[in-house]
Amino acid sequence: MKARSYLTLLLLLLGVTAWGQTTYKLEQVTSVEAGSKYVFEQDGYVMNNTISSSALQTTNNYSATGLTGSESYVWTLESATGGFYMINCSLDSKQYLSNSVKKSTNLSFDSRSYSKSVWSFSFQDNTATIQNTLNENRFLGFTNETSHAYKAYAASNLSSYPHAIKVYKLVEDSGPTCTVSFDQPETVFAGTFNVTLTASDENAAIYYTTDGSTPTKASNLYEDGITLNATTTIKAVAVLGGVAGPVASATYQKNEPVTESWGDIFSHVSDVQNGDQIIIVNEDFQKVLDEDDATSSGNNRMADDFEFYGDRTIQMKENKKVLTLKNEGDGWILYTDETHCLYTSRSQNLLKNGVKDDIDPNLYTADISFDNEGNAIIKYFKDTDNERTIRLNKDNKPMIFSCYTGGQQPVQIYRNEKIAAVTLNETSTDNGTIISNAVKQGKVLSVNLYRQLTANMWNAICLPFDMDDAKMKALFGDGYKLRSFSGVKKEGGDVTLMFDEAEAIKAGKPYIVLPTKTVERDAVVVISNVTLTNADPKKVTFDGYTFQGIYAPKSFTKGDKSIRFIGSGNKFYYPNSTTPMRAFRAYFTLPTGTTEAKVGMSFDEDMGVATGIVAVDGGAVDGRIYSMSGQYVGTSTQGLPRGLYIRDGRKFVVK
Repeated sequence: MKARSYLTLLLLLLGVTAWGQTTYKLEQVTSVEAGSKYVFEQDGYVMNNTISSSALQTTNNYSATGLTGSESYVWTLESATGGFYMINCSLDSKQYLSNSVKKSTNLSFDSRSYSKSVWSFSFQDNTATIQNTLNENRFLGFTNETSHAYKAYAASNLSSYPHAIKVYKLVEDSGPTCTVSFDQPETVFAGTFNVTLTASDENAAIYYTTDGSTPTKASNLYEDGITLNATTTIKAVAVLGGVAGPVASATYQKNEPVTESWGDIFSHVSDVQNGDQIIIVNEDFQKVLDEDDATSSGNNRMADDFEFYGDRTIQMKENKKVLTLKNEGDGWILYTDETHCLYTSRSQNLLKNGVKDDIDPNLYTADISFDNEGNAIIKYFKDTDNERTIRLNKDNKPMIFSCYTGGQQPVQIYRNEKIAAVTLNETSTDNGTIISNAVKQGKVLSVNLYRQLTANMWNAICLPFDMDDAKMKALFGDGYKLRSFSGVKKEGGDVTLMFDEAEAIKAGKPYIVLPTKTVERDAVVVISNVTLTNADPKKVTFDGYTFQGIYAPKSFTKGDKSIRFIGSGNKFYYPNSTTPMRAFRAYFTLPTGTTEAKVGMSFDEDMGVATGIVAVDGGAVDGRIYSMSGQYVGTSTQGLPRGLYIRDGRKFVVK
């Protein structure tokens, strides 16, 4: 583990919340990220916000005992192409550290977008070289050891001036705090849903919100349960003695089934309609317009690569490339999200992305038409001398999308088409017909999936479509664990079924999954942009032991000990009734003659996950002890090496 250096910093202006004053510590770091706050120190002097003769002066010395009383030493970073913008936290308005004059060493603050400097951080020996990537890679350093003024020097002077800067990140250090817990994990529910909050100290007050905002003293004071009837994010904080603990958050979903939804396949069009979701591309160079800035000045849009999905069709999963077209009377507006849109300039070849309400309507309103070859003519300032259209500049390195009065490469519009939905229900006997028809059609669909899941318990699952990590997070929650049946281990009369980590669900294959959120019975999860590809669930067999998936409810003979399935408490059970197992699950079949064997599960130990070794009778306990790899080690802890073991379905530690 890397050693970390800490300094203590009490900021009266930074981090003060409604609950009282927050103390921070400075942690020396060897990497930086946008949004965090930092202090920059060189030879005992910190860089602050004082400007003298166009140079930043560090007029205050500090030691390991810390600083108090000012934000002038604190900086935050904002993402930029090739690095970061540097902003001092003490200034009234957003002012960027600038070194924009060519061959100049002077530093200043500037709010103008074209004067922003982009600073890159290169770490070596626990210090950073901070360089302006837009002005000959000039780096921050002292003028001399007397004035301690920061300037920006050319690389040729690198050895002449001190430039090794220590970077400290502000980390909240509020000491022991009270926490909030939820009695229910994140859940997809039907009808209404009740959530109870509990503080780790019974004397604490709990404040919460249900709109996703951070709780304050003005928020709801928790008293006795929260009843939900719609999708809701609850954020809560426990306050004890005027000190607030960390914010706890959980999202509870109430979904409605859909008949159609937006897909991720876009097709070429020669007309547009209000509300269309589109992408703007150049087919010849296979470039798609991205809402992100192509330059540090933010004047043009990035041109990203794409591949054709079919004949003039494109699969596009990234939202930042999808625009929403709206006709608001005077023309078309190309929205990048609910509040931002594309706009241009009257006198320059610019294509920017900004907050619509802050922009002159004449700059963001466009006329859209199409020529005989299907090219889109997205025109601003129609019928004026400033008329310009969105086009691809192939000669720029890298290529960019911008607005031009002529020349450059034409663009095309591809529209997102809505896709139909099918419903798959764990209690339905019609799933087979629905799946078979969908497989024959081979179309991209949305699925209304009704499949109950229990958080923090192993669930067997088998689905007729592939699922990647993003889709699995939507169904199972962040931090889920997915395992596939990988083999059998036998020792004496005991049998251990082995499972390995799996990265994706393949259609028809059975798995076990440990979700982090619950899906209640009768609740629906909508999974978009899938293709049903497997009409018949598969089975996986090792040494006569079979793991079989099902798409329809299945009944078993009561007391049939050749059948095993995972049930309550992560234990193996055999059927004790004729009640059908619900669909989109999986079960185990034991080979003939082994029905009385002790059966357990084991996982790759590197994954840090294991379940108990359990009896075939649904959880009868016998005191047997097993290692984490599934090996039977006896019934007594006497003489066992230190480590983690399993007995009667529960993990315990031998010290």
